[in-house]
Amino acid sequence: MTDNTDGNFAARLTTLGAEANNALQAVINVAHVYGQTVEERRRSHEELLVEHRALQQELTELKNAQRVHGGERVVDPYVVVLIDAHSHMFQIDLLRQSTNGGSKTAKVLKDQVEQYIGNMSPGAGTCRIVVRVYANLKGLDEDDKGSRTLAGFAAGFSREDSFFDFVDVGDEKIVKSKIVDLFKVSVKDPQCRHTHSQFQDKLSYIKGSVSDPGIENMRLRNVAFSQVFRANKETNPVSYTAGGVPSNVLQSGACWDFQNGECFRKGCKYKHIIAWAAPKRAPSIDTGSMYSCTPPQPQIELPKTAVTGMIPVNPHGQRLDIYMSPPSNAQWARYTARTKVKKLCNAFHLQGFCSIDPCEFDHSQIDGSLLEVLAFVAKGRPCKRRGACRHLDCDKGHVCQKPACTDAGKKVKGCMLGRDSHGIDLKVDKWASPDEDMREDVRDGFEPGVDQVGGEETAQFPYDEDAPLIIL
Repeated sequence: MTDNTDGNFAARLTTLGAEANNALQAVINVAHVYGQTVEERRRSHEELLVEHRALQQELTELKNAQRVHGGERVVDPYVVVLIDAHSHMFQIDLLRQSTNGGSKTAKVLKDQVEQYIGNMSPGAGTCRIVVRVYANLKGLDEDDKGSRTLAGFAAGFSREDSFFDFVDVGDEKIVKSKIVDLFKVSVKDPQCRHTHSQFQDKLSYIKGSVSDPGIENMRLRNVAFSQVFRANKETNPVSYTAGGVPSNVLQSGACWDFQNGECFRKGCKYKHIIAWAAPKRAPSIDTGSMYSCTPPQPQIELPKTAVTGMIPVNPHGQRLDIYMSPPSNAQWARYTARTKVKKLCNAFHLQGFCSIDPCEFDHSQIDGSLLEVLAFVAKGRPCKRRGACRHLDCDKGHVCQKPACTDAGKKVKGCMLGRDSHGIDLKVDKWASPDEDMREDVRDGFEPGVDQVGGEETAQFPYDEDAPLIIL
């Protein structure tokens, strides 16, 4: 009996041992499968991040390439500029140059309009510009006291650009009706998507020689193209000799060659002083002196839109950054309040992936407004490769965009970027391919210094890329 009991017990132990081994092997197999699953999920997550970035780039490219409204593709959004040449009188020195003056006026006006709308909205920079000037040329001749060059001026203006027309309608009353009718057609254009509240936001009023209280009461955005239009109708301070020399220059005894730039006469008997009081043309177009508008726009020439997958480089091989608008005071306040609680992770929010685990910085969701401030702050930190950087997603700064430095035209105290990031050539010479070997892990969580918060909050122009902007 005892022998049978011992035998049964031994057999039972053997069975239990075998079952334990089988269970252990099953656990090992499950752990192996789980490990494989985790690795596959990790790789899948990384692939999804890559696909997400690619889709974001494609979306940006599609938005730039197509302007979609109500399911219809808007092929050719445009800007309309309507000008009454009686209320908006061209500068005298341009009028007196006849055909050449008209051509110069068209060029300058086009440049000014492009820069004006480009500063308000990067998306508007590629819009076609249509300009219509209406006038009674005979009446303008009389206003300009005998100047007989207006026909040539009008021809030169119209000849310069296929979408620029200077139209003589023969009667000043018809001028007004032409502008009103074309205005009505433009705002009803199917390319123009608007409500009444949006309507005024798409209008700008060019200040001219004669003010219109009715238009001024509409509280439209104002812009003064002073290189093209006179400030007031009576401005005609200078008379000219038959040789084209301003009479006040002769009366002062000043050297006319000196007024035009340089005198080569040795021992010139005339005075080398600036005596010409006529409106002066700037040697180059400067957005600061070219126009004044509300709100003021930053004077910067960095590219405002990117070429997908490429990096802007200047003629000296230095990397440029895409222009970023400085955040408003309201944005700074929200950002500062958020980062006081916990600093944001640059790598996670700006590049979409943080390799640090655990990361001490904040990975929780933020809205687009906070993301804009974070990106602007990140650009205030210098890239260690500076202008040689070719990492596509580098979120650090290669060109200083701080308002204080931009306004001063140089590096100011408190700026973290080096002097080689200030005052560089901002012209895009080419778009270079990225070098991903330069990729670096970015994980800077930091708060902006007080010097980064500057200026009053400025309203942004709500330009609808699908709609024409009408400038009166």
